[in-house]
Amino acid sequence: MAIHKIAATLKAAAVCASFVILASVASYAQVTVTATIDRTQIGLNEDFTLSVEVSGSNAGKPQLPEMENFAQLAGTSSSQSIQIINGRMSSSHTYHYTFIAIAAGKFEIGPVEVEAGGQVYRSQPIRIEIAQSAAGGQPSAPGAGPAPQADPNVKAESSIFLRAEVDRKQVYQNQPVIVTFKIYTARNIRNYGNAKIPSFTGFWVEDYPMPRQPRTYQQVINGQRFLVAEVKRTALFPQSAGKNTIESMSLECEVQAQSRRRSRDLFDNFFDDPFFAPMERVAIASRPVEIEVLPLPAAGKPANFSGVVGDYSITASVDRTTAKANEAITLKVRIAGQGNIKTLPPPQIDLPLDFEVYDPKVSQQVDTEDAQISGSKTWEYVLVPRYAGTHEIKPIALHYFNPRAKQYAVASTKPIALTIEPGSAEYANAAFGGASKEDVKLLGQDIRFIA
Repeated sequence: MAIHKIAATLKAAAVCASFVILASVASYAQVTVTATIDRTQIGLNEDFTLSVEVSGSNAGKPQLPEMENFAQLAGTSSSQSIQIINGRMSSSHTYHYTFIAIAAGKFEIGPVEVEAGGQVYRSQPIRIEIAQSAAGGQPSAPGAGPAPQADPNVKAESSIFLRAEVDRKQVYQNQPVIVTFKIYTARNIRNYGNAKIPSFTGFWVEDYPMPRQPRTYQQVINGQRFLVAEVKRTALFPQSAGKNTIESMSLECEVQAQSRRRSRDLFDNFFDDPFFAPMERVAIASRPVEIEVLPLPAAGKPANFSGVVGDYSITASVDRTTAKANEAITLKVRIAGQGNIKTLPPPQIDLPLDFEVYDPKVSQQVDTEDAQISGSKTWEYVLVPRYAGTHEIKPIALHYFNPRAKQYAVASTKPIALTIEPGSAEYANAAFGGASKEDVKLLGQDIRFIA
């Protein structure tokens, strides 16, 4: 009986062992390796991404084929996906390899190998073509940024930093400098804040509206791929000549802590996922940027120049060219163009001596969609002619300095002829007797007195 019991026990153990072996073989048998590339036609010195998806558990890291003769590895990243369906868990790990094309010709990316359970799994090879120039007409990868750059200010170990980038470093007085503050990161950022904005001493400031979600793109610097996010853009108008400095901006970022573990355990990999990874706060700051501000040239400066810099046009119009004495006429003067719209001075208007003019209603529109600040500013005047006759509003001139042409220019309106007919004496006496200009305001097209 004892011998039969021992035999039964050994048989049960063997059956259990066979189930374990079959389960282990089945888990490894589910491993698949798929390699894809973002595009197959690439320009020389352009970057491209090879993605390797490994499905199944207990699989090792991919072993890349030899590619040194036509591509240089610039950076890597990875992501993991885990699904639990009907109590069964499946996982896949995707590895992204960014390369820079260094040789022209037709090449083959060989199979990517992954080892699992003593077996080697391979992907299918991929054929690519690298052209001498950028691949014309080929769609770029989503989120692809500018071509790789070399920057001595970016250290190899830098994984996150803040940079202030300007469109020019030498300008004339009151010519705008567009400064954009950008976060460069090779790590996952969950949040950023506590920003300390520069005071911009010596500049007139015009901020660009920024979206709630910053615009992002990818850029390779010194062989390292960064995600770039634009967090602030400002137009700065220097108010005096000389050396002006754009001070440092600083902020704090909540980023994924860098892991030093190298484990093949499934649950270690699970908690290395960005969703579960520990976070840390990192303070970053931009470098100050020095701007050289040139004085406006003395040669050719108009006598009545008011300091306007940019490129402008000016127009003038009236609501009617025929009216009776003591009736209101609306004059609109509009200046439009590129420059510091908000600081445009009121136009100098030469009116007939018998015209009363009241303080204007001023409106402005600033456009920040383009790289430059542009828009328009409008002055709406109420004119009251006192006597009948033929009158003229003389041309209104705007003198400005054009920094692109590096010379002074003038824009002017056309003269406006007005015919004033005799009005009612009673209306004139009742309407304006003892009233000052401050007692009148514009309501639509009417003159109404404030009680």
